[in-house]
Amino acid sequence: MKKIIPVFSFFLLLWCTPLKATHIMGMDLQWKSLGSDTYNITVVIYRRCTDGAALMNNPGLLITSDSCATTYNVLTGAPISYIVEDITPTCVIQQKPCPISGGNAQSTVGIPAGIERHTWVYKVFLGGSYANCCWYKMRWQLCCRNSNITIGLADADFYSESWLNRCLNVADNSPVFAYPPIEIRCAGQDVVYNHGVFDVDGDSLSFNMSPPLGGNYLSPWSYDYPLTCLGGNNPNQNANPPTGFNLNSSTGDLSFRPMQVQITVLKTMVTEWRKDNNGNYKVIGKTARDMQFIIMQNCNNKLPTLLGPYVKEVCVGNQVCFTVNSNDLDLTDSTRIYWNKAIPAGTWLDSNGTSKNSSGTFCWTPTLADASVLPYFITVLAEDNHCPLIGKASRSYSIKVIAPVKPTISKNGLLLTSSVANSYQWYLNNVLLNGAINQTYNATQPGYYKVKTTQGGCSMTSDSMLQTVGIKINSLRAKVSIAPNPFQNQLHISLLNFDKPLLISLYDLQGKLILRQNSVGKTTIVLSTTSLNAGVYLLELSSADESVSYKVEKQ
Repeated sequence: MKKIIPVFSFFLLLWCTPLKATHIMGMDLQWKSLGSDTYNITVVIYRRCTDGAALMNNPGLLITSDSCATTYNVLTGAPISYIVEDITPTCVIQQKPCPISGGNAQSTVGIPAGIERHTWVYKVFLGGSYANCCWYKMRWQLCCRNSNITIGLADADFYSESWLNRCLNVADNSPVFAYPPIEIRCAGQDVVYNHGVFDVDGDSLSFNMSPPLGGNYLSPWSYDYPLTCLGGNNPNQNANPPTGFNLNSSTGDLSFRPMQVQITVLKTMVTEWRKDNNGNYKVIGKTARDMQFIIMQNCNNKLPTLLGPYVKEVCVGNQVCFTVNSNDLDLTDSTRIYWNKAIPAGTWLDSNGTSKNSSGTFCWTPTLADASVLPYFITVLAEDNHCPLIGKASRSYSIKVIAPVKPTISKNGLLLTSSVANSYQWYLNNVLLNGAINQTYNATQPGYYKVKTTQGGCSMTSDSMLQTVGIKINSLRAKVSIAPNPFQNQLHISLLNFDKPLLISLYDLQGKLILRQNSVGKTTIVLSTTSLNAGVYLLELSSADESVSYKVEKQ
């Protein structure tokens, strides 16, 4: 594999179409590998369709690279598909405002903006002469952001950039976003917003705030404090309610309480990480989400909420199930609940349409291949049916998959010590030892000891260890012979000059007792072994003060 050196110092002269459009609200850019250095690249533009916004035009996608000796400008050609949708979050009975939906292109007090989503798909080949470079920057640009932005950047040139790495052993697909980056929320109400992002390749993701391109914020706002929040610029997502503007770098959750009517611009950078051949995480891609939040005056709508638990742990091979409940305090509103399908093997069952406040139950049984030091995330969205604008809440739920670790036992005289775990339980000859729940155990009795440990919800049992302290081993061994070994249907034990009571026990190699019988005064003991599976076993002979053990094998 080639050594990958990410270089992000790309520069391109800004340009703007002659048309002063003042309508661009946000953008997503995604890519999908088709194999052989060919990609489908999707550009998703969100625009205001109301209050004199100009018609949409498409300047095309720019792909460049200067991460190698030659700088390339990749020709994308015409898009292979183009779709326009009105995604204004109106209730079912409300007429949407965009002309494409039959609306009058006018905003109202209840609907401050109509929102269109424009989706272009390009097919791009990065092989041939372009294969000399690893990192390619993708940019879409148009004039301009909408005029009514209140925190700076109004009427600024709009452009956003993402980075694709084509020099990977397994080609990369970008993260996919389930929820639009445009939100209409209310002043004075708590906001928890999640992108609904998931990665089809299973790559790890991290999130950080980044300055939007094309302009500057007015004081006191900035890219990491993009609107006026409860508590000012003092982020604390653990406060109740949260203060400041908060981003969870692992989940992408945004949490804050907006405190005044504003229209703000913000950008979240989503970074993809993948392990290299040495097991080290490396950056393999960066995707920018250019977003806009419209904060209205009191909406007369109590927004839905999503309840916990927000963090779960599960052991490999066990099923994890949890129910996410929604709640809405408006007596006349009901909710529906959805998830972003980020774990393909998981199942989801919801009560949409059958209860006022819907709930959803997620279940998943992870395999050993799913074990990871990093958690998995699903995102859940709740929507009410308030008119004219619906209310929404979205947030992430974390699932940590833990692989069980088989404990080991070390011995120092009578003291047995287990490897480190969260909890312990000791056994003697497969019988639980009451109160033996510490990492160490003083083994004063002869027999087979093992320990069951629990780590992060996963339990596993060690191999058995024979403790022979205080027993004369060689004395009895001189009086015993075993034949045949290997054996088939019978095992013969011969005793010479031994008339004491004798306990005969047979164990498998995991310490499980297979058979046991007593003998007194016999010179030959015959064990029937017809029912045993082929394999190696431990045969133990014990008297009141002597013990001996043998490895025996059934063919």
